[in-house]
Amino acid sequence: MKNLLFLFLSLSILLSCTNQKPVNKYDLSISQHKLKVQINQAKHLVSVEDHFIFQSAKAGVSLSFLIHKNAQLQQVEFAGQKVDYQLNEQFAPQTFGAKLIENMEDEEDYKNAAELKINLPAPVKTGEIFLKYTLTATDSVEKAAFSHEYLAYQVNGFVGEKGVFLSPSYYWYAEAPGSQPQFDLDVTIPENLYIVTQGKLIGDSVSDGLRQIIWKVEYPTDGIHLVGSHYEIQQAKYKDIDIYTYFFPETQELAPSYLQACQRYLAMYEKMIGPYPFSKFAVVENFFPTGYGMPSYTLLGSTIIRLPFIIYTSLGHEITHNWWGNSVYVDYDRGN
Repeated sequence: MKNLLFLFLSLSILLSCTNQKPVNKYDLSISQHKLKVQINQAKHLVSVEDHFIFQSAKAGVSLSFLIHKNAQLQQVEFAGQKVDYQLNEQFAPQTFGAKLIENMEDEEDYKNAAELKINLPAPVKTGEIFLKYTLTATDSVEKAAFSHEYLAYQVNGFVGEKGVFLSPSYYWYAEAPGSQPQFDLDVTIPENLYIVTQGKLIGDSVSDGLRQIIWKVEYPTDGIHLVGSHYEIQQAKYKDIDIYTYFFPETQELAPSYLQACQRYLAMYEKMIGPYPFSKFAVVENFFPTGYGMPSYTLLGSTIIRLPFIIYTSLGHEITHNWWGNSVYVDYDRGN
């Protein structure tokens, strides 16, 4: 039994949804993002203001980050002052900083990325950058497919009437490879939508037809997804852990079963592994096929959620990832 448990936990580490390397091998890192986001569904538009803090191993007069190749930059500032910049849409991942890709499979992770080079007035090792920009998110969710071999056609960015899905691989915020930043996220959306991500919900208010949702991620993480749709929310508790279902109206009858199953799994795995590492766990229904596990929530397509055996199989697997893969990361270079 102990050998089987060890094998199960080992596999759980390797099967995490997130696949970026958590150990920063590069000269530059980002420790904190403060993101203010507005969503326009009709125009498939994302408007972003991003204050982020960087650290560099070497003092320099230029910094290079990754951002979406179609980002329309309106403002770039360092320490409150406008600075020059270049956006290189044709950059090569193989030559960005240290080598980004180790085999051809990884190159797909950078198909949406461009290099944003920012020129500073003097050499520095740390400071704050401010970016203001817009981008569109129009990946086709109609072609999405999900299986163990083929993950949702890799939809990385979509904003439309069905909802919102922005993954780190869409580079909708500035990234320094290998970083594990914390996030403050302030999102404005139509009032009939809800936005979900990892971390803790700090605020949810409605005014003049718009909803403002504030999330805070107080732990280092290797990327953040933004997920939203026309949800109805049900809630339960296990000890001090908030458990949520973000389901569509037609799926609400399944919510109590999922909430109860989450309580059982949390109780079981805390006995086996140790204290649950986050303040919440949410089961979130997606408007295209997915079976993803992110820190403190899982994102499951509607078809998957309705399968009667999911509560007894895959749900427990996704909850386990909150210890192995989304809390304890893999050190790909040195091992754990």
